[in-house]
Amino acid sequence: MKKTNKQTEELPTATIDQAHFEKFANGPLLLKCFEVVKDATEFVDEGGTILHADDTYVSFIEAYWALKVLFQRETGLDAKLIAEKRIENLRAALFSGGEPEPIVLGSPKVERLVLLEEPYFNQFDNLTLAAMSYNDTDEAHDQFSGSGDTPLDADATWNVSVSILNANTALRVLVLRLSGGTLNDMAQIVAHISNPKGEAIH
Repeated sequence: MKKTNKQTEELPTATIDQAHFEKFANGPLLLKCFEVVKDATEFVDEGGTILHADDTYVSFIEAYWALKVLFQRETGLDAKLIAEKRIENLRAALFSGGEPEPIVLGSPKVERLVLLEEPYFNQFDNLTLAAMSYNDTDEAHDQFSGSGDTPLDADATWNVSVSILNANTALRVLVLRLSGGTLNDMAQIVAHISNPKGEAIH
């Protein structure tokens, strides 16, 4: 006897769409796609039959949107349009007897870093703050030194700027913590470092 999944009378299309899956990072989206394929394969291996609007069918729709989001993030292109174009090229090549026209995908999109505020850094200990500051400034240094005379694009410029700003915020939290926790304490220490003898700086 063949197994079937539970069917639903109406697909929950209000939530299963691209906008819903754009809320998630790449890792959970990839895991979702893997689980859909794994579960469907195991279900069919056990003699199950996939029916319209059953649980497996709905999970394929979820995987469709998750993959569409991942493809757009990676290439900046619409996977549905690219797939349709690829089919058109294959059909044209079949009729002409030639090779299908290759489709050039966009280069991977750079994921922009997030600008973080002081409350985020308050959760970390001193060593972690120091390491985070170093890592952020090191990344910015690598971007600048690696680009040579080539101007950075908008995404790279944003990431360099955010790396430096995040490092500055992490250091600010660290110095405030080590100096006593007030802006006045920090200012006095900075002033002493800048002008230890109390002399006028010209």
